[in-house]
Amino acid sequence: MTSFGGVSISELEHLAPRAHVFTPYWGERADPALREPLETVLIDPDANVAEVMQRAAQEAQAALDEKLAE
Repeated sequence: MTSFGGVSISELEHLAPRAHVFTPYWGERADPALREPLETVLIDPDANVAEVMQRAAQEAQAALDEKLAE
């Protein structure tokens, strides 16, 4: 079983469709809010994944909400 950053390659079978499939402005708003946090949890073994991703989800949602309000 091969792993990358503590994640087993076998976990790939649990992937869900990316949000950009359903949200045409994903790349413009949410992707930037999630890119850095995702890199952080993959690279930093001491990162608190729950905190990093909770904050990222809030920022991504705020960016999407802002777009919807336009």
